Formats: sequence, C-alpha cells, structure tokens
Amino acid sequence: MKVKTDEGSLFLAIASSSFSEKDASMLSPQYMKWSENSWLIDLSSCLRYWQRNANGLLLSDFFQNMLSSIPQHRYSGALSPFPWQGILMMMILQNKGLNGVVHCDHPIGQTLYRQMSWVAWWQALASVSHHSPFQKRQFGHGQRLLKRAIDRLGLGCPMELQQANLGSMTRRFGSQIGQIWEWTVTPNERHIREFPWSNDCRPPMISDQTHLDHPVWDWQQMRPLLQESVSQLCQNKNLKPDDRILAMHWSITFHDLSKVSLCINFQHPLSLFREEGRDAVLTQAYFIFKRHMEVSYPENNDELIQPAPPIVSWQLIVSHKISLPPRARELFPGENRQPRSLIDLENLLPVKLKQFTCCEDWVPENSYEVIEKINEGNPKGPLDESLMILARKPPLFYFRKPQLLETAISPRDTFQFTEKTMDKWWSHGNHERSYYKKVCAQKMRTLWIFRDLQGKWYVHGIFA
Repeated sequence: MKVKTDEGSLFLAIASSSFSEKDASMLSPQYMKWSENSWLIDLSSCLRYWQRNANGLLLSDFFQNMLSSIPQHRYSGALSPFPWQGILMMMILQNKGLNGVVHCDHPIGQTLYRQMSWVAWWQALASVSHHSPFQKRQFGHGQRLLKRAIDRLGLGCPMELQQANLGSMTRRFGSQIGQIWEWTVTPNERHIREFPWSNDCRPPMISDQTHLDHPVWDWQQMRPLLQESVSQLCQNKNLKPDDRILAMHWSITFHDLSKVSLCINFQHPLSLFREEGRDAVLTQAYFIFKRHMEVSYPENNDELIQPAPPIVSWQLIVSHKISLPPRARELFPGENRQPRSLIDLENLLPVKLKQFTCCEDWVPENSYEVIEKINEGNPKGPLDESLMILARKPPLFYFRKPQLLETAISPRDTFQFTEKTMDKWWSHGNHERSYYKKVCAQKMRTLWIFRDLQGKWYVHGIFA
C-alpha cells in the first residue's frame, strides 16, 4: 500500500552496479528492483521533505549530491513524474555513457528524450516484459512487426513516429506495443496506475500492542496511554536511530469488539527518538481520531445520535519509513538543529502549508501562484527576469480583492511611489494603477495602496 500524497508523483530510475536496497531505503519506502543493475524509486511519499532539504537546489542536483555520498558509486539516474519515462531516460544516459542525474523536464532532459535512439527504446521494452503481464509470444510478434515497419519507413529515432496515435499502433502491432508507445509519447496520470509497479520494500515488523486496564472514552484519557505506546516503539530492536517514519497504522478495538484501522501520515519523515517526533505522532493521531469520531458518531443538537463505545485496546504499526545514515544527514544543514522549526511545525498541523512562488506577470495579483508540482523549469529570458524582479517588490500579504481606502489621509502619513502598471485589456479592468507605499503615522504600519484613473484610493496589501 502506498502513502497518500498531494504533492504529485516523482520517480528516480537509477542504473548502477553498486547501488543496493539499503541505498534505496535511504530515499523512499517504495522502490523496486527493475533489473540486475537498475532500480526504480517512487519518491512521491517524501517529496515534500526532499524539497525542503534541497534548500533551493534543483532536485536533480540535490539527488546527485546524495548519490555521490555513496562510496565507489558510479550511476546514471533520471527523475521523471512518470516511471516509464524515467526508465527510458536511464537507458538513454547509459547508452551515451553519461553519469549523474537528469530531470526529464529540464531542457537537457527534454533534448535527450527527443533524441532517444531505437537501441535505448528496445532495451527498455525488453526490461519491462519481465515485470508486466505481457504475453511474451504476442509481445515478440508485435516487436517483429514494428522493426519491419521502422526499416521500411527509414525511421532514425522513436520520436519520428510520435504522431502515430494509440489506435493505429494497437491495430498494427498489438495492444501491448500500443500501450507502451502511449507511455512513451503522451505520458499521463493514468499510465502511473497501469505501470507494473511492485514494491520490493519488505521492512521488519515494528509494532506495539496495548491492552488497556480499563476502557477509555475520550482523548484526555487516551493521550498518556498512547504516548507510552509510542515510547515502547522506540524499544523495538527493529527500529534504529537512523529511521525516519513516514506513516503508521493505528488499529483500535472497541468494547463491542468492533475495530477500526486509522492511517497516520506525516508531512515529513520524523524520528521517534526525538521529542518533536513523538509529539507529532500524538498530534496527528488526535486529528485522525477526532475526524473519525465526528464522522462515525455525529452529534445532533449537542447530543450523540449513537454513543461511541469505549476503547479497550489498540496496536501501533510503523508502516512506512526511510533510513537516513549519518553520511546522508550531513548533507542537510538543518537535520540536527533544535528545533527544526518549519519541518517540525508542518508535522504538527492538520493541513499542509501551501507553497507560493513568484511568477512572470506585471499585474500584482497574478504575480504569484501556488506550487502544485515539481518543475525543473526552462531557462528564463530577459523579459521573464524583469517580471520576476517586479513580482518580488509587493508585500507578502495581499487582499484577494483590493479594499477601498476608507480612512482619511493624514498630513503626517508619508508616501513613496513604487510603480505604475496597466491592467490586462481583455480583463475589462481600470486600465491604469499608480502604486505607493503609505506609512500610517497613527497605526504604525505600512500599506501598499494604489490610485485609479478616477482618483479613488485602494489598499492592495500590507507590508510586514
């Protein structure tokens, strides 16, 4: 079972004779051995954690630094939102004799992918047949037909055939070849579900069973007992100080012998050997338990429609973890800092913090966006750079809609002109705004205001 995540998908395909399962468990609890000397790692479950620790580096550079910490290690690695695309890129790098990590969305990765050779594609095709429920006889027949078509048409590389659609490829070369061809030229989220994933991670059992001396009803009674259960997990010989927990199962048994299994996911891997980690387990357990009780035993006019039975026992199981050896933790400047404010804080919240970034736009309310997924990005042009500088000037706090300035302007208030901008003509806006920093003498705060063509003043933001 995979850890649920909202961060999008990211896979690392790596070819190396010295890479081991221990090294894979350092990066994710979800990995599979693809071939004798290659691995496919699903980074999605701890992607947010790696983003935080990358500290502004491209993820390809960050993982390259991590993999370089493995002694006597030469590798070809590819990052991609889609597993099959990562496998193909790994084959491309191997055939070209290139070492390091390349992201498929980076301009270099895009160029390499467009120039992919038939040799690399056939090698990837041969490797996937060992993992998929393909009928080898039909698969081989489709291969032979495709090779004849390539020779007849004189196609130099797979991307010369990218205009072929799924229907035509399936009719001519069989459903298996058609499916893999679609994975190659038009990857999408559905292909991740179709991919023959098999998690080779088989961690040892880490659990604690608690039988209560007396039934308990509410969280105040449960908390100290659950805290003791979490402490008992640290005594388990299979849990090491290097382990970082991503998810746990909490199986609760009620007095009427009914059971419920709750999944406790953490936004960042945590250590149960740190106080901050144990606090995060209790906090997230409280949020999950409260949500379950509100759904299962709703209240009507402050009275329970059906009273909740008391709890008599539970079991805590560590379901997903990674292992960070000291050589890996040395790459993270903040790993041993007390406290690790942002990561520890996020593990204590019931919802994820949104990440925002500046984007290239001259209209202030359009100059930032929520980061939805990892993007290695394309090089910025001169115009993009100037728009990014413009996007960084406004305050961090914006009103969703500019507020009419109700208060009178005091003679003691000071103004500083910042910029003049135009609305987008197709948005039917006011067409022109003159922005100022306004320092309010009475309230000792700085507003970001603008005046429209009619002379009206609006507050658009507040400087910290």
